[in-house]
Amino acid sequence: IITISQLIFKSNKMSYKPNPLLLVSPAKKFRKIDASIQSFHPQWLKYHDSIPNDTLYHYTNLAGITGILENRNIRFTHTLAFDDPNELIYGQNLIKSVFSDVIGKEDCETKINIIKQLEAQFDTLDFMGYDFYVACFCEKNSLLSQWRAYSNNGRGYCIGIEINELTCISGILNNLNNNKYLCIRKVIYDENLQKKLVNNYLNTIVPVIVETLKNPSNQFEENLMLSMICIEAVNVLWDMLVVFKHSAFSEELEWRIIHATQRTHEMKYVKLKNSGTKLNPFRPIYFYQENHGKKQFPLKSLTYGPSLDPSQSKVFLEILINKISSDDHILIVPSNIKVKSPGFRYGQK
Repeated sequence: IITISQLIFKSNKMSYKPNPLLLVSPAKKFRKIDASIQSFHPQWLKYHDSIPNDTLYHYTNLAGITGILENRNIRFTHTLAFDDPNELIYGQNLIKSVFSDVIGKEDCETKINIIKQLEAQFDTLDFMGYDFYVACFCEKNSLLSQWRAYSNNGRGYCIGIEINELTCISGILNNLNNNKYLCIRKVIYDENLQKKLVNNYLNTIVPVIVETLKNPSNQFEENLMLSMICIEAVNVLWDMLVVFKHSAFSEELEWRIIHATQRTHEMKYVKLKNSGTKLNPFRPIYFYQENHGKKQFPLKSLTYGPSLDPSQSKVFLEILINKISSDDHILIVPSNIKVKSPGFRYGQK
């Protein structure tokens, strides 16, 4: 059983620290390569370790909030089932454009071959059968664009989830101890920064690969070594792929919580939603924190939308929560955006 705990005070728990995304690992690792990748991690992960007030917000509609409260989970959607299925294509094209730029400026044939091999490995994500299931969050609990896009034009709800180093994630309700720590990323919209990060990573890893490949016994051994090295090195590039987004969406202030898995792994936990024209895969994912031996769903607040009647919404939400579990105590707050009828004209208070 996962209970909901009211967490409206500043806890003494430490802030969440992001972990590297590791999808694939070679049969053999190389010490210098591993050290080089680890040396780049702080440069990459620093963009994802500052969650405002240790809280992220998820906008949803009435069906969504009811399901979250009843089931204590959040749906993680397959990236190919996003409203814009071309999101990952943007990241792919940007990273591959950096590959091309670097190759065009490089004179060393060895480095060119390494970058081409990295690019070839980068393109194997689908072939290797890895999928990303993602839940989208926001830094703010009352952002006009989010109410419009994801909460029935302001008639929906926004939940605040506490994220700290004790927040865990699991896709298996009956075995929450078999969990994976959150892979949480702040979406990066700045194209110049995106290219800079890819370039910096290549500048970090490629010279070390060159050094590692010196003096192989034969060409076959060199090719085998390079293949294994690229299998390990490509993880950082796949990590970037999931969080690079076009600057036109920057007002969303989006964060993503990512559950990466092999396509054939734990298939019984994958659900399919019939949208009328296609099947959208998703996974119910459970958030929890340990508190005195009990697992608690770290729901911090519940904000109702600006197009809802404030005199009714708070009461109705309290009834819903009490009906689900009388032990739950959740902070219910109104949106700080005011709506005036007719026409649902939005204006800040």
